Amino acid sequence: LREMKSLTMAKREVKAAKNDLIQTAERDHEERMDKWSTVVRIFNEHSQALYKSPGKLIIDVGDTGYKYQVDIERSGSEGIERMKIFCFDLAVLQFQMQSRRGIDFLIHDTLMYDSVDARQRALAFERAQEVTAALGGQYICTINSDMVPAADFTDGFDFQKYVRLTLSDASPSERLLGIRFERPSK
Repeated sequence: LREMKSLTMAKREVKAAKNDLIQTAERDHEERMDKWSTVVRIFNEHSQALYKSPGKLIIDVGDTGYKYQVDIERSGSEGIERMKIFCFDLAVLQFQMQSRRGIDFLIHDTLMYDSVDARQRALAFERAQEVTAALGGQYICTINSDMVPAADFTDGFDFQKYVRLTLSDASPSERLLGIRFERPSK
């Protein structure tokens, strides 16, 4: 009986603590509205640049803490899901750089662009270059050469101008750290 009373009391304390945390998060959410609304606006601009209609980034507080919901028209395809991440990452980078704190670079690898339509890939590279050049940042991307959407870039955008390193298996000097990486055989 004592253990049941103790357990009941502990449950009440946990519930009260959880409610206090939710209230704290809601106050914080409200107090930082100007900051997160800026990130939402920036996200919408980036998604509109890629898809001609703005996406929606929703930042809210729920029972388990902050909740982030991202929506872009025609969502559901793996490529658009990847571009949601791209737009979110670029929005956070841009916000950090505009506030003069935090990071000034963004890194993505080829998986970010896997299953993304070539036109969206081209627009994403151009958008990343535009944002980082305007703010003095850097966009770093490792991508396989066969995934570079050369035919889809806007006239005047010279992708090769931004390439800093090209790796290949042709010789040890062209390999990452001079090492040839082999796939393990099955």
